[in-house]
Amino acid sequence: MIHDRTKKLEWSAAEHIHRNRRPDWFWGIGIATVAGIILAALTKNFLLAFLILVSGILLVLFSLEKPKQISIAISEQGIKIDNMMYRFDSLQSFWLYQSAGGRLMLSIHSSRRLVPVFSIPLAQTVDPVILRTELLKHIPEEEHQESFADKIAERIGF
Repeated sequence: MIHDRTKKLEWSAAEHIHRNRRPDWFWGIGIATVAGIILAALTKNFLLAFLILVSGILLVLFSLEKPKQISIAISEQGIKIDNMMYRFDSLQSFWLYQSAGGRLMLSIHSSRRLVPVFSIPLAQTVDPVILRTELLKHIPEEEHQESFADKIAERIGF
């Protein structure tokens, strides 16, 4: 594959920062879930009650999961994240920023319809100046705002 022969930068990083949760965090999620279910049931909105229950369970399960390591490589063709290749002609812009948690991130705006903007964590070994210089050869730099979902996830400890 041409991508493997023209790699410029390569690193791996944890999908997210794993935080050990104290028991009071789980109690808080449990209390919020039960309160939401009760309020939804009082208004006879049983579908919402079910969705709140499933959301609470998934939130707890996701918090217990250890982050997987993802590999990122940038070549002359594009950006490869694990086994997914994003060709530069399908990318609209990039932005380097520091997340609310202090982690350096690469934000990519693609032509995908479902999630057009996504963030990639940078490893300590990646020089942001070299990364920016390399990306500027292929796609423009444009400021991206950290998504509301990312801010919420950071706030609740993900």
